[in-house]
Amino acid sequence: LRGHGGLKQDTNFHLAGVKEMAIDVVSACTALAGPPILVGHSLGALVAAVAGEEIKLMGFGLLAPSPPGQLESLKSLPTVPEGTSLAPPDQKTCLNKFLAGEIIENFDPFLEKLCKESPRLLNDRRTLRIHINPHRFELPSLCLAAERDINALHPVGQDRATATFFGADFYELFDTPHCMMLSSKWYESAYYLESWYYKVIAIPNHDF
Repeated sequence: LRGHGGLKQDTNFHLAGVKEMAIDVVSACTALAGPPILVGHSLGALVAAVAGEEIKLMGFGLLAPSPPGQLESLKSLPTVPEGTSLAPPDQKTCLNKFLAGEIIENFDPFLEKLCKESPRLLNDRRTLRIHINPHRFELPSLCLAAERDINALHPVGQDRATATFFGADFYELFDTPHCMMLSSKWYESAYYLESWYYKVIAIPNHDF
């Protein structure tokens, strides 16, 4: 995605929202030889969903996903200031938000990879302005929820409702924080993803 993963952030980066980031996902996917299995985590799941409306997919995965804006019973959240990119959170905040306070080894490399973020991207989620067409996702889908996720962003029942919206298989991982891939129990989410992946690619006569 633009401005992430070491890519330079230009002067307009703070104006890039979900739809702009999705353009980059579409560009990457269309460069592949065939329809991909697209997986997104957190706000990245919403970016992936917007991209998935534009391209043909083999499968769609959502990990602790931000929900589509039209999901029933959703409440908007306070916005962050726009006008300039936002600095990444400090170590204590990261541990609390992403790992529910779990202390893990080798956390520093993760912190070093964090970059400034676009407030437009964050506010797209907080103001519920990104709506998704669920009929574009009538394909094998998986949604993994983290039991110890952030309550304000993931109230009880929201992840299950998101899975239902997309027609996705749903599993809640017990005693797991938002960033399940960094947790000491990372292997549980990896197991579900791997098992689902092999089921998707083994579906006979699937029109890929």
